[in-house]
This record gives sequence, C-alpha cells and structure tokens, in this order.
Amino acid sequence: MKLLAVIFTIILIAAGLLIKKGKLLLAVQIMWLWVLTALNNGGMDYIDNEMIYIDILGKDIFSGLNSWLSNIIAYYFHKCNLGFTAYNAFLCTVSILALYFVIKKYSEKPCCVFSLFFIYPMSECVIQKRFFPCVVALVIALVMLMNRRWIGFVLSVVVATGWHFSGIIFLLFGAILFVSKKFARVIMPILLLAEIYIIFMTPSFLSIFSILPKEKIENYLRFNISFFAGSVFAGFVGIFIFLVLKVLHSSAKDSFHTMANGIIRQDQASILYLANFFSLLILPLLFCDSIFIRYYRPVLIMDYIFLTNSMRGSFLKNNLRYYYILLFISFLIVFAVGLMIFDRYSWRMYYETIFENNILFNI
Repeated sequence: MKLLAVIFTIILIAAGLLIKKGKLLLAVQIMWLWVLTALNNGGMDYIDNEMIYIDILGKDIFSGLNSWLSNIIAYYFHKCNLGFTAYNAFLCTVSILALYFVIKKYSEKPCCVFSLFFIYPMSECVIQKRFFPCVVALVIALVMLMNRRWIGFVLSVVVATGWHFSGIIFLLFGAILFVSKKFARVIMPILLLAEIYIIFMTPSFLSIFSILPKEKIENYLRFNISFFAGSVFAGFVGIFIFLVLKVLHSSAKDSFHTMANGIIRQDQASILYLANFFSLLILPLLFCDSIFIRYYRPVLIMDYIFLTNSMRGSFLKNNLRYYYILLFISFLIVFAVGLMIFDRYSWRMYYETIFENNILFNI
C-alpha cells in the first residue's frame, strides 16, 4: 500500500506537469494532498507538535502574539475532546482550500502548480504542521502586496503569526512597494555584505535577537549545519531566484506579456520580481540553519504560478525562456530529491513520515 502511494504520487506529479489543466486531475491532486497532510499521524516533529497541542490547556492562550490563532483553535478542539490528529486535519483542510483558491484565481495551469508543490514543499508541510497554514497565509499576504492592498497585507501577516510567530518577518516585504528595481539592484549588494559581516564576523550578533526565546536562538542561529551544506542550500535558492528573475525580465521586455488577460498583470509581476530579489537576503541565513528556507516558500509558490503562466502562447517561440523554466523544474526536482537523501534526516525518515505514518495507508 505504501509503495503504491509513492508511485501514485509520482504519477500525479508527472500528469500535472504534462496535462497542466484539468478539473478531474486537479480534484484528485487536491484530495491526495489532503490525504498526505491531513491524515499524517506520526514521523518527524509529530510528537513535538502534539506536545505543543497538549500543553495548550496549561497556558493562557491570550498571553501573547506567538501562535495566538493556533492556540485559540487548539483550545476549542480540546473543549470538544478532539485529539491532535483531528486538529492537524482541520489545519491542513483550511490551508489546502485557501491555497487552492489562490492558485485557481491566478494560475492558468493549476495542475502544473500543484505538481510543483508536490515536488517541494509538500514534504515540509507534512512535517512542519503549524508552518503550513503560516506559509499559505503569507502567500495570501504576497498576493495582497501584489495588488497594493496594505490593510489586507498586514492582516494576512498577522494571521500568519497566529500560526507561527516567525511569519512577522514577512512585514519587511512591505518595503517593496517603495523600492524601484534600479534602487534594489544598488542596495542589495550592500545589504548582503552587511548581513554576511554581521553573521560571520561579529561574535555578538546573536544579541540582536535577544527578544526571541533563548531556545530558538540556540536552534536556528548557531551554525547548526556545515558550511558545505549551507552552501548547497544557498546555491539552490540562489539558482531558483536567478532563473525566475531571468524569466520575469524576459517577459517584461517581450512584446508578448505572459501576465496579460487578468491572470497576473505586469505591475504585479514587478512586485514579484522585487520579492524574489529581496529573498536573496535569506541566503546568508542558510549557513546558520536550513530551516530559514521556509521564508522563501511563499515567494516560491507565487513563482510556480508565474512560471506556469509563462508556458503558453508564444512561449515556445522564446527558446531562452523555455530553457530557464525547464532548468528551474529540473533543479527543483534535484533539490527535492537531494533534500530527502542528504538532509540531516535520512530519506527513510521522510518516507516513514509521509507514507508509513498515515491513517489511510495503515487501515
């Protein structure tokens, strides 16, 4: 049963990349994503997340901003005598539905987008329970930013912090509305050099984060991975951003605008360009811990929508853009497979978490 589940997942990914758009296929993809995430009942980080859920009863759920929405929902699930499995199923259901509506509205090829999501970061969404709804809320925040809706952007970030407090970092993306591409190209090298100097050359840089819980600082900001591993993560994210920026630049000066017809407008694409550009600031942090790649995921999901929208009309006439997108998908597959094989956790742990610890597959 578990092996068949793996094979079926691969078939769904391939079908979505080839068919790109189809109501039946899309429905099956959404249901299968729900099965893999909502029916998970064990594996990596499961016990830690379950303990957080259990400990809610002994906390003041209104004591702070950290995971306030998660705490409130968990509290009422406890009141209804529902366990962590039901709570997780609820979070995943809400997250998947919200993600579906965003993709459905802005993507011409939703099946293709979901296939890319299955490749990455679906596995991370199974493991990082509370960060899944946080990422979806941040995707909505990015959509609000692309539509220049300040209130919606701020509210979406507030909701994201309700699931995971680290989502508040996304407020920095609000500066995008006040920055031109030309200025971004000038200021980015300066910001990157300053960030690298602070992280690698300033011994007391951790004191900057004194407002954070001590255990969080210990977990994420003390170079928990090797320099080589950090280089690999930073390299892949850098490649993804570079390829997306090349496609965005190519479509901007092309007479054929891939953002036309109300899907993603050219002005929205400009904001997405800057969002990718500012995501370069994540690269130095990846040398501390690979966990920081989570802050790139909302941008990555919007990149999926943009790239798949570019695969139409005169797309085939632009061979360079074709190769950029093909390279992006190829590197994404290599990254996802490599993550499962060479990450701190073995591929076996990923397999057990996603396919063995599942209510449906163990009936």
